[in-house]
Amino acid sequence: MGSDFMKEDRKDGMEEEQREKLSSEMDKELSTRRSVLRILVAIFAFIWFLVGGSVQTVTSLSGEALGITGFVSFFLRNPITFLIIGIIQVVLGLIMVLYFVSYIPLAIFHFLWSIRWFYGYYKYRNVGGGAAG
Repeated sequence: MGSDFMKEDRKDGMEEEQREKLSSEMDKELSTRRSVLRILVAIFAFIWFLVGGSVQTVTSLSGEALGITGFVSFFLRNPITFLIIGIIQVVLGLIMVLYFVSYIPLAIFHFLWSIRWFYGYYKYRNVGGGAAG
């Protein structure tokens, strides 16, 4: 019975070491520095592509994959940032909706004003100027 207890104790110790090792590897992989570096490399690859690079540039640098990995790992470590960016996106979305919806009345006004303008032109084009004539 005593040897079974020792085996279980050793087994728990090994599992604990494994957990600590996995935890340290995960901390290393999800570090903020690595996440920001991945995001910057993705931005660099995109800018390089815009300046005149090719799709192979982005693919060879794995820009998209690095960017996504960087953002996901950053947000896993900093969930409050994810929430703040989500709120900012909602606010910007509402502003954009209001901005574009405000163009509809403006477009209607200009359309009606142009109809009135052309109506006035055709109605009064043959009328002589009172002061000049």
